[in-house]
Amino acid sequence: MTDNSTEKYAKQLSALKGKLKEQAMSLLIGAGFSKNFDKDIFPNWWELIFEMVREGLEPELADRFKLMHPNARAKGKAYEQFLKERIEKYIENTGPLEAVSEFIRRKGYREAVDIRIENKTPYVDIENDQRFINYRKDGERKREIITGDKMLIHEKLVALPWNNIYTTNYDNLLETSADITITSELKAAIDELTGDIEQSTQDLKAEISKLETFQLEIDQLQESIDSAKTAGGPLPLDTGTSIDEARLKELIPQRATQQRKVDNLKEELNDKDDQLVRLKEIIT
Repeated sequence: MTDNSTEKYAKQLSALKGKLKEQAMSLLIGAGFSKNFDKDIFPNWWELIFEMVREGLEPELADRFKLMHPNARAKGKAYEQFLKERIEKYIENTGPLEAVSEFIRRKGYREAVDIRIENKTPYVDIENDQRFINYRKDGERKREIITGDKMLIHEKLVALPWNNIYTTNYDNLLETSADITITSELKAAIDELTGDIEQSTQDLKAEISKLETFQLEIDQLQESIDSAKTAGGPLPLDTGTSIDEARLKELIPQRATQQRKVDNLKEELNDKDDQLVRLKEIIT
């Protein structure tokens, strides 16, 4: 690769990153992407077509194989190889879309394709926060715990800031990954908000304590002033105001400021509590 090509690709990659960051890119995902989870249990489009064609051609091909190989073991490796070669050649000559159309004509209804794909496609379900993969193997239904990082690629993909994600897949790996990613983000947000509420509660208690201190001093000063007036009062200052009255004038606006601070903190705390309730409702 030349230096010019490298520079060109670097610029293109940078432009793509910029568009992705701005949520100006969408993604189209086909069946092959599911094989990142398990290449053996998730069929691609060719494998699905192969099974549809096999259902229609196998009776005829089985008779032909028996005539050509009378001593060969039925359903053995030679038989499977014979079918594979003939069916793949048929699909190549006929075309994938025509092969599917033939399957629909043979079944008699269009929904047969959807039913066949759904029956062949594994799906994920969640129970008690544990994910399970459900699939068929050798004619038997299986359900296994999803362990390790099998869904890591899907989770990382849906976590990117796409504008939209489109898929032709019948499986629910992307949806489940999105659900898990969103759930994880919600749990993190709940934990962060819970910690914030605890801190805000402590802050509110501290500010209420300050307000109570202001109020206590104001009450004591007011009581002192009232007692002094009843008893003839202390000597006034040059301004004609007693020391207690001067201090009281200072404290009253300070208490009002502190009261507003407490009220604001209470309102903020109530908003956070409401937000926490909504988040918990979403996640449940």
